Amino acid sequence: LNVSRHMRRCLVLIIAPLLLLAGCAKFDTAMEIKDENHVHLKSTVGVSKSIASTSAGSLASEFSDCNNSKGSAGTVEKFEDNSYIGCIIAGETTAADLNKEDGMQITFDKNKVSFKMTSDLFRDSGRSDRTPDASMFSDFKVSVTFPGKVLSHSGSSKVDGNTVTWTDPSDLFSSSGLTATSKRSNGIPIWAWII
Repeated sequence: LNVSRHMRRCLVLIIAPLLLLAGCAKFDTAMEIKDENHVHLKSTVGVSKSIASTSAGSLASEFSDCNNSKGSAGTVEKFEDNSYIGCIIAGETTAADLNKEDGMQITFDKNKVSFKMTSDLFRDSGRSDRTPDASMFSDFKVSVTFPGKVLSHSGSSKVDGNTVTWTDPSDLFSSSGLTATSKRSNGIPIWAWII
């Protein structure tokens, strides 16, 4: 399994059964887009411990699936802190692999890099008629670092350097989802040409 497939699998296994419960899910994802073939992804997917303990039987086996397994381009390990239990998925992937997942898209053209994430990422591939919404998240953060200057970003996101960060899950569930674009790259700085 590649790293993006691991993330999608963890989302569906862990969060999909909890769609009717408000304020129980953690989704914290950081992505660094270097170029088409080098995207670093680290995603923490979890549920509140109080929810996990009430449905311990079904969730315990899901968490054991993410205990130190290695994919072709990343690692998946069990995660636990004071509030949440779940999985951390980390590794290198490509834009093409990410684009195979519902709800995720990174595109490159001559001058720009575009990122899009939608709530389709959390849909259970037709196995459930329940629809995810923003209320299920008690902890939500998506940050994307681009190879060049940020040109546009959606919703209530904030920009720091080349990184766009969203912390309001309502942005994800808006009609456009999370979207941002940047320059393709900063290229060779002027001082290098002068030298």
